[in-house]
Amino acid sequence: MSEESKLKKVLGLSDVISVAFGQTIGAGVIVLTGVAIGMTGTGIVPGYFIAALAVLVGTLPIAVLGSTIPATGGLYQYASRLWSPKTGFFYLLLIIPAKLTLAMYALTFAQYFKSIVPDVSGQWVAAGVLTLMYVVNLLGVKVAANILKLMLACLVIALGLFIWYGVPEVHLEVFTADNFFSHGMLAFLSATALLSFATGGSVFISELGGEMKNPKRDIPLAIVTATLCVGVLYSAIGFVASGVLPIPQVAGKPLSEVAKVILPHNLFLFFLIGGALLSVGKMLLLAFTWGPKALLMGSVHGWLPKGLGKVSSRFGTPYVLQTIMYVIGMIPILTGASIATIAKLATSVSTLGFCFAITGSYFLPDKFPELFKTAVFSFSPKGFKRLVVVSSIIMIGQAVLLIAGLQVEIIMSVVVYFALAGAWVWKTPNREIDFEDTAYKA
Repeated sequence: MSEESKLKKVLGLSDVISVAFGQTIGAGVIVLTGVAIGMTGTGIVPGYFIAALAVLVGTLPIAVLGSTIPATGGLYQYASRLWSPKTGFFYLLLIIPAKLTLAMYALTFAQYFKSIVPDVSGQWVAAGVLTLMYVVNLLGVKVAANILKLMLACLVIALGLFIWYGVPEVHLEVFTADNFFSHGMLAFLSATALLSFATGGSVFISELGGEMKNPKRDIPLAIVTATLCVGVLYSAIGFVASGVLPIPQVAGKPLSEVAKVILPHNLFLFFLIGGALLSVGKMLLLAFTWGPKALLMGSVHGWLPKGLGKVSSRFGTPYVLQTIMYVIGMIPILTGASIATIAKLATSVSTLGFCFAITGSYFLPDKFPELFKTAVFSFSPKGFKRLVVVSSIIMIGQAVLLIAGLQVEIIMSVVVYFALAGAWVWKTPNREIDFEDTAYKA
């Protein structure tokens, strides 16, 4: 029995949609709303919805792939199957630095926790929440999904209270053409690219294809539903965040700055706990849930040592990889690394890596014509290829806009890492991989 086949197919439609929403509704809206307001003023309102539409168009090919060839570690397997096995290996190398986001989430959680309990050690809080989410995920994906539903319910209530109390306080006169594009069209487009990180995320549900009861139906349904609903929700949040207080007062500030003005004290505390804390906490929970799956398949396929891909027979969890991720996440916490540095390095590399799966989907109608016909969304081969070209332009354009805003030393670090990863892949012999595993028969 292969290690991949030990994963348990326990996720139903409600679980899949919860994970997609959970991966989409997160810390991004708490942190990035103020940043985007500083870039484009009240343009954040259409900016959020345009970002959601761009994300949906950009990731629709993945929804099609999920409805035709669902798989554990889907993005890695799509790059491997549609480009080449060595391209999949290169993708694996690109996503390894993204595991540093575990430290980013834990440290951000600690920052918000200290705003409620100032005297605690932020380092110990970060280490504690990282350990808690690691242990929860060791108990199985179903346990993590059930806890996620509770966290997600609290988060939606907190954001709903923000909108409910905030809309009556909005000053409609600030929503003028000048304020919509306060720093020009380029700044608006850059803000929209930034907001794609807040509205994106549902695509990573494809990593769990091997653990779903009906992945061919549930993956595309979850991606489309979560992305569009979050786009509407975030636009409403942006409407309140940019319309209650003067723009200079909220530019670059977290959402809590507006929340403490419009919410009663007890509800503000609930917003901090149910909104800010849980939004970051659930991202940490989900990072341990879907994060190891591509690396697991890389181990199954021989790119990584077989021992790394061990799966618990009792819980169906890749405990070795989860433990390695835990150690990777703990090192920056214990060494006092900067959250900003971690975020910039991890997101810039992983965004470009994601483009491999998107562009590779161009070959789906040619390589697997019979599977292509079974897709939930009906496209002609030419129509689908045109969609992939548009999607690729959107995703690569967003990556370029984001990387262009990084510090020179971070850009150089990314370039060096790409070069080293490429050299490693180039020197590694190619492999013949049997993709006809249990995940594709689900």
